Amino acid sequence: YISKFPQLYEECKRFDFDKISNIYELWGIIAIILGFNDTINIEEASKILENNTMLFLGDRGPRIDYKITQEDSNISLQPLKIIQSAISFKLAGIDDLRLSYGVIESFIEFLSNEIDNLKETMDIEAVTFSGSLLENNKLFSKIVKETSSNHKIYFNNQLHTDTNNLFYVDII
Repeated sequence: YISKFPQLYEECKRFDFDKISNIYELWGIIAIILGFNDTINIEEASKILENNTMLFLGDRGPRIDYKITQEDSNISLQPLKIIQSAISFKLAGIDDLRLSYGVIESFIEFLSNEIDNLKETMDIEAVTFSGSLLENNKLFSKIVKETSSNHKIYFNNQLHTDTNNLFYVDII
């Protein structure tokens, strides 16, 4: 990665990967590191990655590995593993639109699998989704397809689709 994309590698040094606080921040950092845009603004870069998914004309992206760790009762994503997975596809020559779609599609599949796992251990009756990610028709369809086969889905109209509620999942 250093030899093939030296300028993008320099961007990697700017980020404190231990301080990533939400999925949109992670996606913005991925978009910057993979060179999907010229911005260094994480929020703008995240929107560019999401917009790329709408421009992608295919129906499958590469499988990005979303990994989690558990320390005591704290469960969290492993941002470096996710970023490394995305970088490997960049190095393999996957185009930016397909790779952008794969980043978000893989998260939706990961989330659906985690909800399925919770259903096995808890008495879950339904899942509630809300947030601006649902405004993207392609991603909305993917969320419904991935989760509706095993769960009742509700959409929370009380939480507005703004920057305060980018994506929210409530397990009932």
